[in-house]
Amino acid sequence: MPNRSLITREVTNWTRGDTINRLVISIGVAYGSDIEKVSEILMQIACEDPDVMKDPAPSVVFMQHGESSLDFNLRVFIPSPEAIMVLRDRLNKRINREFEKHGIEIPFPQRDLHIKSSVVRTQDLMPDKGRAETPARQPPEKVG
Repeated sequence: MPNRSLITREVTNWTRGDTINRLVISIGVAYGSDIEKVSEILMQIACEDPDVMKDPAPSVVFMQHGESSLDFNLRVFIPSPEAIMVLRDRLNKRINREFEKHGIEIPFPQRDLHIKSSVVRTQDLMPDKGRAETPARQPPEKVG
């Protein structure tokens, strides 16, 4: 719809009375995981849940090759917004159990640390060792 129509014409919000909501659960799995198996497990979990609507049907989308994981979205529709938090909790717990049962790892971010070696002198590590004691500072003399 053109912006001009929003300002000059009457616009009807067709979704206002519709209580159907979409819930998206993002999940990453370890590189090397069987992506077909991951998709199958996620779809099975969604289809077996009594609060997930059959129409529109749930879907699983392989989103991307992430920095530390293969990223998926599980998308489900629910009849009422009140059920979102309870359903999110239940689906996430079930995903965790099923992935563990099937040996699918949920990774954590990993970083490679490259340390360059250099010559380190003892004096640099312990500046007070091996040096002559410096005399304590005396307050300046008063002139006058």
